[in-house]
Amino acid sequence: MNNTINIKAFKTKTIPYISDEMAPSFNNGKGWSFSNIYSLKELRDIYIVSKNVESKNLKNITVQVVGKIIAESTKDWNERKVLEYLNALVNFRLLDSNYEIRKFCFEGSELNSPLTEKDKNELKGIFFDYFRFREISSWFFFPKDHKDFWLITIDNLIENSIPIYFIANNNRFADTFIYDLQSSQEKYIIEDNMSHLMRFWDVFLKWGISLKIIDKINLSKLEIKTTENKDISMVYFIKPFDQFNLVQFIEHNYSPFDYEIFIPQLIFSIASKFRYSVESIKLFIEEQLISNSKFTFERTSQIFIIKGKKNSKKIIDATYLYPMIDNSYVSHLIIRK
Repeated sequence: MNNTINIKAFKTKTIPYISDEMAPSFNNGKGWSFSNIYSLKELRDIYIVSKNVESKNLKNITVQVVGKIIAESTKDWNERKVLEYLNALVNFRLLDSNYEIRKFCFEGSELNSPLTEKDKNELKGIFFDYFRFREISSWFFFPKDHKDFWLITIDNLIENSIPIYFIANNNRFADTFIYDLQSSQEKYIIEDNMSHLMRFWDVFLKWGISLKIIDKINLSKLEIKTTENKDISMVYFIKPFDQFNLVQFIEHNYSPFDYEIFIPQLIFSIASKFRYSVESIKLFIEEQLISNSKFTFERTSQIFIIKGKKNSKKIIDATYLYPMIDNSYVSHLIIRK
């Protein structure tokens, strides 16, 4: 694979999306349809609070939010912040425009508590029901199928969607998408005047990754970047893991002279083909390294991987493609000859 992608040479097309003018026809007449809510736990909590407020208006709900949530949060809960969440709950069709309950959910959930599996399952339902998330999901079937996004099913996404490679090329958020690193001649862009759609892609990723619906791999770990040194990431809908023959996979995808295989590259190759989660692939490789006599492995130190990073999130980002055996990171799979 060419590790430097010259996206400037690609033919440019605009990725399809429903315009702000057309959104009300898909959103029960409601104009603004992008909800930039990153915290799923706080969304659940504000729904629970609003459900129990008798006289439902912004002021009364905000008072209750401040009284019941602020002690557990670092956010400055004011009317403007609460309104952002209430608008999202209206967009997600959990509340109506008067903040009355439209759909009952999160029954038995406790305020300020971690999300339960039941909460996550209900949030998955919200994810697939919200037309903007469903619209973006259509991009994983190639943008030409966008017009039929309302026909997409969860099962179809899991079984038949394809990975997307995305780049923040000219903006803070992702604005460029490609579908094949090896032979693509086209790139799909979000136009500069649609910065809210760029940000919403980030929200889409946050929801999908938090709920383990989608997974993401930053290819900079594999030294794959654009000619302008921009990071490229692959994102895909996760398929349930199914056992496969790792020896045969390596024989079919690597040179016979590749005795030492960089494990982050191997994880990327497996994810590209099967769309299994990174977590499940790492567990599988760990088991194979321990139990399969065809393999041995090479360890590496955490210091070498994190290269001076001290922030916990940056450490996780740096190490997440490295399996662990006996509390040590493993960098290479070695094939015994």
